[in-house]
Amino acid sequence: MTTRTSATRYARALLDVLLKESTAERGVQDLSEVEALLQQFPELRRAFTNPSIPAGRKRALVAELLPKLSLSAPVGKLLLLLAERDRLVLLPDLIAVYQERVEAMQNIVRAEVTTAAATARSAREDAVAARQQAAVKIAAGALPPPLPDMADLSGRLADLGALLADGRWTRLASELDLLEREVATATAAYKGAERAVVAAMAKRDELRGLLGAYKAKAARLGGAEDSSLAQHYDRARDLLWTAPCDLAAAEAAVAAYQQAVLGVQP
Repeated sequence: MTTRTSATRYARALLDVLLKESTAERGVQDLSEVEALLQQFPELRRAFTNPSIPAGRKRALVAELLPKLSLSAPVGKLLLLLAERDRLVLLPDLIAVYQERVEAMQNIVRAEVTTAAATARSAREDAVAARQQAAVKIAAGALPPPLPDMADLSGRLADLGALLADGRWTRLASELDLLEREVATATAAYKGAERAVVAAMAKRDELRGLLGAYKAKAARLGGAEDSSLAQHYDRARDLLWTAPCDLAAAEAAVAAYQQAVLGVQP
């Protein structure tokens, strides 16, 4: 087993313990403190890695140092374990691997948060753009209400960033799960609003097509010169081609024209 492989095994075990205690970031600080100590006192590093010094003596040296350092209990226990097994030589690789793993976890969380936020933001922007475009053509009563802004979501994301910086992984995981559910709900609402806007536009176009079809039918039935039919048609057409369109009134006018055409006797 290579030194790096052994160091990885110890680093993974330490991270598992500290994650349960929500102090993974504290592990980075503790190991950085140990690394700084070894750099400051090269003779200490040599003592830790000297194979001629018995493991018992190394453990006693570590036990003597621990009260002078502000390390968390799991890191202190790990140092004593490494000394007992005469594996303090693994410290440089162990420190590097631990820091890499914590950084990788942070990057994953950042990516998840960023992706979730981007998805919700994009959905909202699409829905807002669709509503703005439709509002020019369709009266507000037929459109979904204006969408809420993203201020609350932005605040939640900032809170997650603070938890990430503090290494509060358990709380972070819980809050991230909650936020992902809320973002999914918000995204669905934004997309639903966009679909409602598209449906309103499609309804107007459908009514225009229906009006044209019944005008053609009226002509076939000989009602082209019927003034009453013409009034019904003109009202429906004016409503459908007026912007913004009162969709409810236009639908009622088309229905009235339809009934009038159906009443024509060929």
